[in-house]
Amino acid sequence: MSRRGISLAELVLSFFLLAAGIIVVAQLFHASLRRNSNSAQQARAYLIAAAKLAEVREWALGTGGGGYNYDNWGPYTNVTSNDPDEPMFQVTVRSAAHAVGSPATEIESPQSEPRTLTQSLRKVEITVTWGGGRTYRLVSLVGDPARQLGATPVQVQDTAGLTNPVAYGATVSYRAILSDSFGNPIPEVGMLWGVEPGTGDGVLEWTHRDGRTCRFVNRYYLKNGTAIPVPGTCWVRATTPYDGQNATALGPQMVLAP
Repeated sequence: MSRRGISLAELVLSFFLLAAGIIVVAQLFHASLRRNSNSAQQARAYLIAAAKLAEVREWALGTGGGGYNYDNWGPYTNVTSNDPDEPMFQVTVRSAAHAVGSPATEIESPQSEPRTLTQSLRKVEITVTWGGGRTYRLVSLVGDPARQLGATPVQVQDTAGLTNPVAYGATVSYRAILSDSFGNPIPEVGMLWGVEPGTGDGVLEWTHRDGRTCRFVNRYYLKNGTAIPVPGTCWVRATTPYDGQNATALGPQMVLAP
């Protein structure tokens, strides 16, 4: 016997299944929208962090207040603000000195006189925070920019032992500093050291591997290795190649005793 219609129970079940299907589709659609929104916010956070890092790099190249901005990181140390275009995003900038070996930390660490850079790099961390405690973090290194040099940028200073006349066999220690056009020291610049003879002469018995200090001795060696005095006057010379130009200077005059 054929059925001419559907029962009330079947009708109710059909409506139930239809409603359940609509709810599932709505939930899937809502989840998809939420994922798309999260992805868009994540992408926006990246763009905000990248723009802030570019801002920091540009700032580090600039000058103001009698020097290069790189020498004063106060404006970008533990500073938090809201993005001006999208205030829902909060941006925190942190910076700190970052020490490395030159040319590489693994190479320099075993050395007794390692060449290290402790002031020439800053580790900059940009953290973007938005709704629900979500965060995006971007970390990079920012280097000390190439600076303009003044008319006499190199200063050679004696640090120990310079009492004229310098006795035979005595030593004099030196350091050299390279300064920018504002007269501020440029950190961690190495030098090529030598002796500028006058009426006398001597030798450098030691230079630090980083090139920033040296030690002169009032003694001269013949080709056969014999040490002799060469009394008279001479100077220690420091030269550095910096940003495509050579800067050089002499230290205080030494009077060498026989």
